[in-house]
Amino acid sequence: MTALLQFGAMKLLLSVLLALIAWMATRRRTRPQVAHSVWLVVVTSMLVPLMIRVPMLDWASMLSSAGWGTDPAAIASRVDALANAATRVRLAPMVAMSFTWALVLIAIWLVGSFVVLVVSVTRVVRFHQALRRASRPPSPAEERLVALAAGDLRVRTPALTLVDATVAPLVWWKGLSPLLVLPAALPSRLSEEELRWILMHETAHISRRDHVVRCIEWLAVVAFWWNPVAWIARRQLHAAEEMHCDELVLTHAGPEPRSYARALVRVLEFLSQSSVLSPPALALSAVTSGHTNALERRFTMIIEHIPRARLSFGARAALWMLVALVGSLALVNVGASSAGAASSRSARDECDELATKVRAAIESGQLSLEDGKKTIAECQRRVKLEKAAREVQQAVASGEITEAQAQEKLKAISEAGEKMNASTPEERAAMRLKKQVEAGIITEEQAKALLAEMKAARGNPTAADCEKMKMEVAAAIKAGSPIAERAAEKVLKVCGG
Repeated sequence: MTALLQFGAMKLLLSVLLALIAWMATRRRTRPQVAHSVWLVVVTSMLVPLMIRVPMLDWASMLSSAGWGTDPAAIASRVDALANAATRVRLAPMVAMSFTWALVLIAIWLVGSFVVLVVSVTRVVRFHQALRRASRPPSPAEERLVALAAGDLRVRTPALTLVDATVAPLVWWKGLSPLLVLPAALPSRLSEEELRWILMHETAHISRRDHVVRCIEWLAVVAFWWNPVAWIARRQLHAAEEMHCDELVLTHAGPEPRSYARALVRVLEFLSQSSVLSPPALALSAVTSGHTNALERRFTMIIEHIPRARLSFGARAALWMLVALVGSLALVNVGASSAGAASSRSARDECDELATKVRAAIESGQLSLEDGKKTIAECQRRVKLEKAAREVQQAVASGEITEAQAQEKLKAISEAGEKMNASTPEERAAMRLKKQVEAGIITEEQAKALLAEMKAARGNPTAADCEKMKMEVAAAIKAGSPIAERAAEKVLKVCGG
C-alpha cells in the first residue's frame, strides 16, 4: 500500500519539475507546435512507469548462494512460531496494514479516480446519444468544403455530420475514425469562405492527431485527478492545439487575419444565443465560451499573425527526439535515484512497523523481550544486507568488481551480520566454532562438546538444556574427542547424574 503512495509522490514531484521546465520554455511567444510538444511530455510522463529496471545482475540469487535468503517470509515464519495466531508479527512485503492514514489516502485516490471515470464516461455516452438523435447528412456544398480543407492539409477527407442542436463545431469519434460535427444552423450565419475556414480548423485537429492526444490527457486526469499539474497541462495543451490549428488555417487557406478572427467571433455569437450542448472532455471544439484569457491570447496571435515557414521534417524529428530525451532522462534519473531510496525506505518502514507490533506482543506477554530483540535485529540485518547488495550490484555494473568477487563480498557481509546479530555469548561462541569446523581446525563433535561445556559453566540450566548437553557430550565421547571427558565432568556437576 505504501508503495502506491510513494509512486504517487514521485509522480507528483516529476510532473511539477517537468511543468516548471515547460512553463519556462513556453512563457515567451513560442511556436504553438513546440509548446504543445513540451506540455505533451508533462502529460505522458504521468502515464509512463516510474522506474525502468535494467537487468544488470541478479543479486537475489547471489544472496542465496552466499547462504542468506532475501525472502522476508523466512523471518516471518520464525515470528509466527513465537506469537499468538490472533496477533502474529509478520515481516512479509505485503504486510497487513491497520486502518491508517495511508489507507485513507489510497482510498480517496482510488474512489476519486473511479468517480472521474464514471462521470466522464457517462457524459461521453449521453453526448454520443444526443448526437445520434439530432444528426442529419450534410449538403453536397458542405461536403465539398470539407474535401477542400482536407486537400489543403493533405489528409484524408473526414466524415461530416450536421446536428439540429446548438453545439460548437467539433471533432468527435465515429467508431475508431474522427468525425466532424457542425450545428445545422451555423452555415446560414457564415459566408462560404468563413465556413471553409471553420471546417479547416477542425480538419487541422485531425491532421495533428489531437483526438488521440485527448485520450492520453483524459487517462492522465482520471489516474491523477488530485495532481493540479494534470489539469494545468491539459489546459495548456488545449490552448496550444487551438493556436496551432489557427496558424495552419492562416497558412494554408490564406485568409486576412482579421476576417478569420471575425468568423470565430460570429461562431461565438451563434453559441451565445441559446443553451449550448456542452461537449465532453474527449471532444475537440474550434471555439469555447470559457477560458477568456486563452481566447484573448488566441485572437491576439491571429491578428498579429506573422507568416512562418513550416518546420522542416528534420526540425520536427529533432524536436520529438529532444522531447523524448528530456522525458526519458527525467524518467530514468528519478527512477534510478528513487529505486534504491524507495526500496530502502520501504524496508525501513517494515522494520518500524515490525518494532511497533513486537512491542505490543511483548507488552501483552505473547513474546519475550529476548525474542523480540532478535526479530527486530533480523529485520535491521536484512535492510543492511539489501543495501550492501545494491552497492555491490552497482560495482559489478560499473566493472569495478567481478561477479565472483561480488559473491564473496556478500558472503562476508552476511557472516558479519550473523556475528553482529548474535546477542548472547553462547551464540557468538557458536559462530566462532562453526567457522573453526568449516576450516577443519576442530570436528563438529568437538564443537558441540565445547558448547556444552560453556552452557554448563553458565549455571542454572533448564532440564531441556541438561538433556541436550548430555546427548552432545555422549556423542563427543563416542567420537573419541579429547575434550569430551572434561566437558562431561562439568555437565554432570551442574546437571547431576
